[in-house]
Amino acid sequence: MSSRRQHVSTGSPFEPKVGISRAVRAGIFIAVTGTAPLSPEGKTVAKGDAAGQARRCLEIIQSAIEGLGGKLSDVIRTRILLTRIEDWERGRGGPRRVL
Repeated sequence: MSSRRQHVSTGSPFEPKVGISRAVRAGIFIAVTGTAPLSPEGKTVAKGDAAGQARRCLEIIQSAIEGLGGKLSDVIRTRILLTRIEDWERGRGGPRRVL
């Protein structure tokens, strides 16, 4: 595997504040950091709507993966964190439709 790393930012105002890249490619692997449903201005999108928030997170993730030459069909693992367990069915719908 190449030791050269590629980094991508999605423009979130929090990326430079926290000191992260949205995604990093090392050889054939792309790792995407935890993603919140934020607008480009850093505001929460779809408050109270687990499905809408999942869709927004996947849009951000897709942009990062594609920015490093990958595609969503390359994804082998996802993880969704919920603040209300009652939202699990709505929250998982985004990844099932997209991946």
